[in-house]
Amino acid sequence: MNPWRRDLGRLLAIFHSPKRTFAEIGETPNAAVVVVGMLLVGSATRLITTELPDSASRQAQLLLALLVAVGWPFVVSALYLFVFDLFGAEARYRVILSVTLHAMWAVFVFATVSALLWRLVSGEPPLEIGEFLMSSAGVDERLARDLARMLNPLEIGRLLLTGLGCAIALRVASWMSFAVVFAGWFGFHSLPLLRFLLF
Repeated sequence: MNPWRRDLGRLLAIFHSPKRTFAEIGETPNAAVVVVGMLLVGSATRLITTELPDSASRQAQLLLALLVAVGWPFVVSALYLFVFDLFGAEARYRVILSVTLHAMWAVFVFATVSALLWRLVSGEPPLEIGEFLMSSAGVDERLARDLARMLNPLEIGRLLLTGLGCAIALRVASWMSFAVVFAGWFGFHSLPLLRFLLF
């Protein structure tokens, strides 16, 4: 099978058969098609949901934000590889990166479609978790923003999908895979919480 067709097929297969998709990724990892897909969908979504940028610098800011969002899994995958090595698991960076990007793709598409449908039905952007925490619970704005990122159901879903994918693609124990993924998540998100509690 043509590698490009196989990788394009994975972009859809991740929704209806994630276990099979992650098993294939373990055999033949690839990240290029997923990155291009996220850039295209992200750019199209920005054009649909926001007013036209008023300057070239605003366009550059939007593009930079999208590139950072797509580039972040490359850093996270290296950290996952380091922790898997600490556990003594045989892991390959390309496999971890491909799993991380495919899990991110699935959540990214789901979030994009949900937001667009919400906007079509209600005519307003969806209420963010941070806004809810500030308005209903009286939480400080900075802490609310950090908690919103940490408690976002889509983020939790992405972590679960990444943990499942790493367990299948790397052929490691599920507990180890989920421990690596959630330890990274907790470590990253505990820094803002510690900052708030200490200062």
